[in-house]
Amino acid sequence: MPASTTIDPSILEIGRVIVIGAVFGETGIEGGSLSYLVDYEIASSPYYLVGWIGFSLVPVVGAVADARDAVQALINGDELGAALNAAGAFSGVGDGVKTAAAVGMFTTKYSSKANDIQKVMVPLLKYVPLNQAKKIILDVLYSGAATRLVGKYGDEILPDLITIADKNGNLAKTIDVMKSNTERVVWLEEGLTKAEAEALDKTPVGWKHIFEKHIKDYDDVSLNQFANAFDPSGTNYRSAETVQSLINEGISNGKFDVKEGIYYYDVAASSEKVLKIVVGNNGFIVSAFPYLRTKVPIAL
Repeated sequence: MPASTTIDPSILEIGRVIVIGAVFGETGIEGGSLSYLVDYEIASSPYYLVGWIGFSLVPVVGAVADARDAVQALINGDELGAALNAAGAFSGVGDGVKTAAAVGMFTTKYSSKANDIQKVMVPLLKYVPLNQAKKIILDVLYSGAATRLVGKYGDEILPDLITIADKNGNLAKTIDVMKSNTERVVWLEEGLTKAEAEALDKTPVGWKHIFEKHIKDYDDVSLNQFANAFDPSGTNYRSAETVQSLINEGISNGKFDVKEGIYYYDVAASSEKVLKIVVGNNGFIVSAFPYLRTKVPIAL
């Protein structure tokens, strides 16, 4: 490396922590037999966990040397995941149970750093070779959400779950996952009621907001705006499942207003209203409700 090359100190620190994690593994974290040798801030860093599960869980000679090679690749400008993958860091992570146990132990001991752990671990999951390992790690990070959602959609949903987590979505609170006709991943979370939002100084969003503002009572057509607009004399849209299914259909088949970030779906040609779905920049559904057809700014 040329003497004039300047290395970002933060990259050097990340590399140092990864190597220490590879060297000490479980023994260096709180309660481990060698924890007295490892500074708390280092042991509690999510990059320590990366070094631990990437190398010290792989029972091969040279794992620490591989960790150093990965760090050198990182210093040379490679993306973290690519650098680790090239060094074989994730070749042994197929043992999802062992990996999940390590991640679970680490997150339990350093629960205050859960968000940091998620931010570091999630982007690396695409380099993990086996779906089962990805699912188990996501389960540990998001309270069993991956098993629940894979049970609903199948293993093919795993890349979408990683996308949601990578965009700061909360898989533990995710109700439904869908894709637009342009393959954009969109999801519906439990969200917040008005009272919950006020307590947190936030805006009401998600399913709780949709129900509170636009449904209130599934069986009362005067209160349930979905039933009133799209099937007032029938039986459709009288349950959470059918309304959520309609929202899913709207994302999959609706028209997207790029300027406003809103999907519009023509549910029934005979209705004076269409379905309006407000989606955040990351793909999170903010709200959904019937909207006057005459006010829709794009052609449906």
